[in-house]
Amino acid sequence: MHLSLLFLMGCVFLLPSCIEDKAEDAAHRLVVSKVDVELIQTGMLNTGSKASFDVLANRGYVITSDAEWLDVDKPTGKGRVSVTLEAKPNETAGERTGHLTVTSGKLSERVTVTQTLDPDPDDGNPVGYT
Repeated sequence: MHLSLLFLMGCVFLLPSCIEDKAEDAAHRLVVSKVDVELIQTGMLNTGSKASFDVLANRGYVITSDAEWLDVDKPTGKGRVSVTLEAKPNETAGERTGHLTVTSGKLSERVTVTQTLDPDPDDGNPVGYT
């Protein structure tokens, strides 16, 4: 009898602290799945699809770009989010590099995006055609 009473008291006092971290109490966490991305001239991957990376930020994130030709579809968010890169076609005379900075509180990660002059490898077919 005493053991079951002790067990019940332990559950009452310990269980609420194990259920879920409160966002305001939890430490900042930030994980970015890729830190280097290479795009071809069209602004796509050489497979013909748009580049993306995952962000895990338990207290929210903000993504900023240092290049006018480079943006993302979800510049702010919270939790685990898949972010797609939006890059304009490279019409310059050479390779170009831009950076995305993902910030959550005092944490930050930098994603380097390099865009080459490599043409679409699909030999004139629409981008993504296989």
